[in-house]
Amino acid sequence: MTSDLKQMLRPMARDDPDGVRFNRIKLLALDFDGVLTNGQVIASSDGHEMVTCSHLDGQGIKDLRQIGVVVIVISGQRSAYVQHRCDKLEIWCSPPTDDKLTELKRVLEREEFCHINLDEVCFVGDDVGDLPVLETVGYPVAVANAIGKVRDSACHITRRFGGNGAVREICDLIIRDKKRFG
Repeated sequence: MTSDLKQMLRPMARDDPDGVRFNRIKLLALDFDGVLTNGQVIASSDGHEMVTCSHLDGQGIKDLRQIGVVVIVISGQRSAYVQHRCDKLEIWCSPPTDDKLTELKRVLEREEFCHINLDEVCFVGDDVGDLPVLETVGYPVAVANAIGKVRDSACHITRRFGGNGAVREICDLIIRDKKRFG
């Protein structure tokens, strides 16, 4: 997406969710920590980690998949809980990567995804590692509690925080716009 187009969309998206139409999205790509979680981790004294995820997000992903939108996770997190959560949600998960843009491009080369172009991808992020993807896809989205640079790169900023229904919010917008605008 060109920076001029992003600048045009950004004020509308912040103040009016109807300012951005999400009906062209074929693939929703999500960062994990800070998007599907609140970005916090609980670490036990024996080194086990736990995160919290929202059932609201899980239902939104299920609803979105039912209308044919592909949902994937591209994360730099190297923890078993990422794959476990994706398995539970029945969505594809990338191997841990520090180069999310290259991984997204690899995904779009896969046979089952090769019909999808970058401008038909919505990526939801929250931190600096997400910037290269946000600056490339057609629908860059930041969760409400994302850092400033990420919020500045987004055409839409959720009202909800990551891990607290932000993904459900985006899923609902995509579903609404696909019903409304085809």
